[in-house]
Amino acid sequence: MNDNAASFRTPLWHWTLPMAYHRCRVLRTVAAVAQKCLVVPVGLLRGFSWTLRPSFRRPPSGAARLRQEGWYQRTDMGAVVPEAWATLLRGFPKDSAVRLHFRRPGHFEFFLLSTDATGAPHVYGRRVTTLTGAERTVRHDLLAIRKRPQVPGTNAAQVLASSIALYRQLAVQSVTLMAGLSDGGAVWPRFGFVPASARDWQDVGRTVRANLRKVGDEYRTGFALRNGVGLDEMVELIIDDSDPKSIRSLLMLDSAARDEQARLLGAGGLGGRLLRNSRWEGILRLDDAVSMQLFDGYISRKVQEGKVLARPPIDG
Repeated sequence: MNDNAASFRTPLWHWTLPMAYHRCRVLRTVAAVAQKCLVVPVGLLRGFSWTLRPSFRRPPSGAARLRQEGWYQRTDMGAVVPEAWATLLRGFPKDSAVRLHFRRPGHFEFFLLSTDATGAPHVYGRRVTTLTGAERTVRHDLLAIRKRPQVPGTNAAQVLASSIALYRQLAVQSVTLMAGLSDGGAVWPRFGFVPASARDWQDVGRTVRANLRKVGDEYRTGFALRNGVGLDEMVELIIDDSDPKSIRSLLMLDSAARDEQARLLGAGGLGGRLLRNSRWEGILRLDDAVSMQLFDGYISRKVQEGKVLARPPIDG
């Protein structure tokens, strides 16, 4: 894997992108400058590779056996072989990579990157993983996908489907992220994510109330006729529930009137309109049967729509 044909070139600034998503204006400015300065192309191995410290250099050819011998001690991954991580790139173009950087035993971060022939990124993401202690977790720090031109297999549903398939093999118990960096506040609940705490759910409720005031009279009238109760009353019943899982009820509201929702409220429907611009700490519990039923059901629908490739089992 150390020959030139096995690598592709990508500007170094692709790996500084998480800073660009920071809300602080100063940090965004620093990131903008970094993108202009860090244009030196870096050779990155296609597929999966890993290092003992943050580095984008190719692993030394003579150290392959030593790295292999140290893999299981450093990762606490049971019988999952290093090559299993390449499944994260299923459906991606040829110039794609997963790069894992160890911090300390059981703690590491990994990056996803996929580029086109010009070196422009289609997908870039960063995850922080803890596989020791009472809770085995993965933190999804960033996932950015260029919408146009769309590359088959490079969409959020495909990336998450491949990721969860691997996480299940690793006995990961939870995945966390900040929902709302783009449209995620309305999207991630469809995958089974819920606000991580009662406080996060209260913050969502304030955004929902603000969005509710913008729903027009025509839809409100139709909602009351179909459901026998006013829209405001129904929404208040949901957001007054202290259980963060109640966010799922917002997506189910008036579900029999999808066409009416699309006509009057847009493609996201009522739930998407109410959750628009919400920003909350989200969690998907892989050890919660209901959450995973929702996840599997949503991914299955995406498979039927041709947006996600059927998930093969990961051999350990």
